[in-house]
Amino acid sequence: HYIKTGIRSKMQNLTVWIKAIATFFLCLALASTDKTIYTLLEQASAGVIGSILGGIAAGISVIFGILAVINKGEKSTDFTDYLDSLELDLKLLVMCLAVTIFLPYLRNYDIPLVNYPQHEFIPSKGKLFTALELFAIVLSLNLIAEVISCMILVVKKSFKIESK
Repeated sequence: HYIKTGIRSKMQNLTVWIKAIATFFLCLALASTDKTIYTLLEQASAGVIGSILGGIAAGISVIFGILAVINKGEKSTDFTDYLDSLELDLKLLVMCLAVTIFLPYLRNYDIPLVNYPQHEFIPSKGKLFTALELFAIVLSLNLIAEVISCMILVVKKSFKIESK
């Protein structure tokens, strides 16, 4: 049983990595070096992701309040898997927010003594940074959907426990 679970977990991790790499290459294909396009993207993304993160934090605090009332001091591990998943998703979402904040700065900052490589198979610096910003946005949207799904599952499970 443990071997099957370990193999399934590794396959799920591999699937996640394959999807992430495919998504990044799609973002790279859609990336533009047009200043008006990436400026619009840079101006909007951090504010939107930050606002949604604040709303999610407020929603989580309400859910924790509900769980505290339902459990009434009982030690319950029914929610630990959901809460662990929620914690990881929120940490990744904060990381995506940091990326969308700092990438515009790094786009215009040249690190001394480091030259960006020039080759026909390597995208330009501007295109790479736009692709990274798009990837951070796509990842953020996926994480937001996952967090909302996890929050709904916690509430559903709490209603099942309350009805018992």
